[in-house]
Amino acid sequence: MPAPIHRRITRWIIDRVLWDTDGIAPDGFWRGLWAARKLLAALVGAALLTWVEWVKHHPPELAIVAAIHFVFVFALIALLVYIGQWFGRDAKKSPGKQPNNTDHV
Repeated sequence: MPAPIHRRITRWIIDRVLWDTDGIAPDGFWRGLWAARKLLAALVGAALLTWVEWVKHHPPELAIVAAIHFVFVFALIALLVYIGQWFGRDAKKSPGKQPNNTDHV
């Protein structure tokens, strides 16, 4: 029986956005830094957006604004990852569409 959709979405977010280990060669600190690169990019993007607005808001409001910025930047990164995977699938042909290379005697 297939997994429920919310579990598949959660697994995709964890595997492809939060902790993406594609292209990792070394171990240790650099491996963890590379695997969490999208999460770190979301934190930096949210920090930059919040820094631009820090004069307009008081500290309690600023925390809410920072959380909203993080959610939007993280969602944008997830959308970009999904679009990249979608276009990546078009480059790879499915086995059913590839020609049959059997030699007939």
